Amino acid sequence: MRAACRKFLNKVQRPSRERYRLGSDFIDALGELRALFGIHVARLACAYDIDVEKDLASILPPEPEEDDSKRRKTKAK
Repeated sequence: MRAACRKFLNKVQRPSRERYRLGSDFIDALGELRALFGIHVARLACAYDIDVEKDLASILPPEPEEDDSKRRKTKAK
């Protein structure tokens, strides 16, 4: 998570005299940071059986869907 923050800051930090605009580079970097944090939060929540509150859960990746081949095997049994 620290590495993800550092990568984000390296992409978006500007020298102190420059003004920063919320352009596509910033939005892309922010989306990447949110996605990485969502993955890490999901892993921690699963590993330690932690409930994630609704607002934070909005950045979690979707639950994997059951594969068709797995469904067929299950139904055949």
